[in-house]
Amino acid sequence: MPPDPPAPAAAPVDAIAVRGRQVVVAWGDQVALATSDFALPAGRVTALIGPNGSGKSTLLHAIARLVEPLRGSLEVHAPDPPDPRSPTSCSRRR
Repeated sequence: MPPDPPAPAAAPVDAIAVRGRQVVVAWGDQVALATSDFALPAGRVTALIGPNGSGKSTLLHAIARLVEPLRGSLEVHAPDPPDPRSPTSCSRRR
């Protein structure tokens, strides 16, 4: 059997993957995510829970840069995701 690949390097204990300050996201004139402050640590599993319509999916859309926040700042410390419209951004399994 081939040897196991090396484990990925751990993120520094205080590293932040995503930070939001006073983030507000709206779809048209409907505010979907009210003023929010948060920090998501790098290298950790984070659960995002809440009732229907509380802005969970909207927050994920903003983090993925699919929608721009109306106000506030959103820092994502990760490479830019591929353009989903690009023919090379994904492959289909047959």
